[in-house]
Amino acid sequence: MLTLERRKKILQWIKQNGRAEVGELAATFGVSPMTIRRDLRHLEEEGHLLRARGGALARDSFIDEVPYRSKVSANIELKQLIAEKACSLIKDGDSVILDAGSTTLEIAKCLKKTCKNLTVVTNDLNIALELADIANINVFTTGGKVQPGLYCLLGEEAINFIKSINVNIAFLGAAAIDSDLELYTPTLEKAHLKRTMITSAAKSVVVADHTKFGHRAFAKVCSIDAVDALITDDGIGEELKTKVEDLKIEVILCPAKSYVKNGKGG
Repeated sequence: MLTLERRKKILQWIKQNGRAEVGELAATFGVSPMTIRRDLRHLEEEGHLLRARGGALARDSFIDEVPYRSKVSANIELKQLIAEKACSLIKDGDSVILDAGSTTLEIAKCLKKTCKNLTVVTNDLNIALELADIANINVFTTGGKVQPGLYCLLGEEAINFIKSINVNIAFLGAAAIDSDLELYTPTLEKAHLKRTMITSAAKSVVVADHTKFGHRAFAKVCSIDAVDALITDDGIGEELKTKVEDLKIEVILCPAKSYVKNGKGG
């Protein structure tokens, strides 16, 4: 197979699957991993994809709303690692916003083990239930309309509640982060609420594993330089990490490499 044809087929593969590993591409096309890495470098230079640790991501593939059960089970170990890093940023006496989402739910589970006295505000009913019986944590929900099947609160009531408070730190999920480092979410209502959370927090932190990069969703939230920090895993690769840090955003990495080596990746 000629180089040009192989690269065309590699790009088709990645567009269809969202991402691909070097090993699987080498086996599929019958060439060495070094050749695949060279192909991926060339395709990235032409603007067709994003290289990540061990493979590549489709550039800006579109993400739709994900069913709740699928969200909470996807990359669960990575989300737990990210949650531990997030909890280390929270001090005794802090007020905290936890945006609705599966990664922020893991932060809530992590907070259950703490002895810190906290106030937690959330628009996620599952997070509220997770923390409701913890004596040292005061829990507030935003109010608003419940999104069926996803158990999050949205609408003017939620936005007005967030506007009326000031917190020490807010943790926000992201459905997608594109190649220009713009954050996305599936609906305009969610985008508006997330922007309000950023405004109401002294420090705002995006929590998102490497699979969220290289995609877009319907509604743009903001550019990543609108927040103060990003907690992710080292699956994003050194180049992307540097790109975020160049915007003066703190990047906190979790060890996805050990996670994959232990056979936990999915």
